[in-house]
Amino acid sequence: MTDARQIRVVIDLPPDELKPNARPHHFAKAKAKKWYRSMSNIAARELLNATMPWKEAEIRVAYHHKTRRFCDPDNILASLKSAFDGLVDAGVLADDRDVTYPPVVREHDKENPRVELTVICLDGDDA
Repeated sequence: MTDARQIRVVIDLPPDELKPNARPHHFAKAKAKKWYRSMSNIAARELLNATMPWKEAEIRVAYHHKTRRFCDPDNILASLKSAFDGLVDAGVLADDRDVTYPPVVREHDKENPRVELTVICLDGDDA
């Protein structure tokens, strides 16, 4: 997006090991977290601008499922924790503690399953 107050990061769906109800081996989960965090970091770095890092933000999540079986919205947010950390690593956000999350938009897209994170700056007018 061209607006300096918002960006859209598009990444793959999170690995199954990051789903809250999954019970993977802790090494497999750690590897998945590291991979997904770096994926978000790399995608976000391309979109950095001079007003970043933002202190307060809203992250709108559009989750495009590959099947018609949709996950619960709260489980989607939990599985995206590593992606949000990647936004901090990239320098988009100063920290992810002052982020708000409106309801997750869930869509079906068999051909191109993905997660779209629209990050909107909520800092004051001086940002």
